[in-house]
Amino acid sequence: MSVLNMVIIFVIFSALVPAYGQPPDPPQFHYIVGSATYEGNGSFANGGLVTVTNMNTSETLTDIVGVSGKSNQSGWYLVNLLDLSQGYRHGDIIQILITGTNNFSDWQGDNTITIDNTTFSQIVHVTLNSCSYIPHPSFYWTPLSPSTNDTIHFTDFSSDDGSIISWMWEFGDGTTSYLKNPVHIYTDNGDYQVNLTVMDNQENIATLSKSIHITNLPPHANFSYTISNIMTVAFMDMSWDMDGTAVEWYWEFGDGHTSVQQNPGHRYENPGIYSVYLCIRDDDGDQAHITHDIVLSQESHITVTITYPPASEQLNGTKTLRGNTDSIVPIQRVDIKIDNGPWQEATGTTNWTYLWNTKEVENGNHILYARAYDGNIFSPIASVMTEVYNNHPATLSITKPQENQTIKGKTTIQGWATDKDGNATIQNVDLRVDAGNWATALGTTVWLYELNTSALTNGYHTLEARAYDGIEYSESYFLVIKVDNRDTVYGFDKAFVYGGIASILAFMVALLVIVAVLIRDKTKDKSHHKTKSSQKKKI
Repeated sequence: MSVLNMVIIFVIFSALVPAYGQPPDPPQFHYIVGSATYEGNGSFANGGLVTVTNMNTSETLTDIVGVSGKSNQSGWYLVNLLDLSQGYRHGDIIQILITGTNNFSDWQGDNTITIDNTTFSQIVHVTLNSCSYIPHPSFYWTPLSPSTNDTIHFTDFSSDDGSIISWMWEFGDGTTSYLKNPVHIYTDNGDYQVNLTVMDNQENIATLSKSIHITNLPPHANFSYTISNIMTVAFMDMSWDMDGTAVEWYWEFGDGHTSVQQNPGHRYENPGIYSVYLCIRDDDGDQAHITHDIVLSQESHITVTITYPPASEQLNGTKTLRGNTDSIVPIQRVDIKIDNGPWQEATGTTNWTYLWNTKEVENGNHILYARAYDGNIFSPIASVMTEVYNNHPATLSITKPQENQTIKGKTTIQGWATDKDGNATIQNVDLRVDAGNWATALGTTVWLYELNTSALTNGYHTLEARAYDGIEYSESYFLVIKVDNRDTVYGFDKAFVYGGIASILAFMVALLVIVAVLIRDKTKDKSHHKTKSSQKKKI
């Protein structure tokens, strides 16, 4: 921002002076009245600070009076010199110092006068110059209440009287970013101090700190069980925690007995249906719980088996679960349940199948349950734990240049990429122009690519970027740019201008030749006519 000046006009009023003799010493009253017109970007926050110092006595008098009006309006200040306890005399030197601060800058100016009690008033001009330009950093983030593993988008909202040219983010967990609007993931819950330091085009620096609270992701409770004989059950904890570990377990077996072991075993006294309850606590104190019903029969004549998938196999996409049953009476149906969801009927009985779309559940461990029903009783429940992993392709964006921006020469293309499965999975970012050959950019989550536009024709071109996570490519991000490497003269293409000048010169030369020919022919005609006239006279 250019230096802004504010002229403070001070008028010193005094009592009328006698017509003869020395001026009164001290005067009866003496005020400094200042009127001002401020043309800066915003009024002074607390008015102007007027400091009056008698250089002869070294006494200082200050007064702060708010500006009457706002930006680009008039204001005034008033200082009463009679408040100087040591007084003042004719000929004393008075220094006037004015300081103030508006939204962006500090201002200061000063001048001196000599007290002259022989005049009614004295006019003093004080010019205030800008001392500094202070950028105002500001930012926000979404989501407003993030948890661990959330992708947090930080957005710069800084302002300045000029322009912000650089940003440095410190996220409080040891990581930094130099993007204007970065994204970040915290791997652990807690309170973090986020610092944004900005620098403007005058190399002035300012920092803003905010505290962000990252909430804990609660654990996921789950368990499987195996009926080792008719009345004895072995329970296995299948719980997990995305950002920590489970540290406490509490079981209720539905018959009044409990356990705090991770993987307990329990023997029931009577057959029946029991609701088994598991509650876990993670290392951050959050809890999760789940309940499963188990069926125990002393004379069970039905068995159900899950043949696919095997335990701990990793699944993705849509899979066909398979199994079989064994019974001395006909089986009416087979039911399937995923984790703590509802029971769903499978296809078939003796040999059964069930189509499962694994994309309907989160990545991680899941327990599959199966049971058979003969019209009277259910079989013991069979279960198997499997792992689901469906890849999420990365997403990316081009942040520089802007859409339809005109560029020339060598230009740095900038952007970011992120992956829901973790940014570490991103292996490379590729870029191409107008569906040409792919080229690899420098970096992944923050990437750069230097584009030499001299190899492109002038006009509009399409940039296409994609990210690769080791499994699949992201959707492409497209951006239209305009390339203009022409040399111009007064805004026109240099070749066009020079070509036009050459055409005009050629036309002028041709015109001169035509004129010269016409003049020559006319001269010949006159000469011929003169010769004939001379011959007639001789005859």
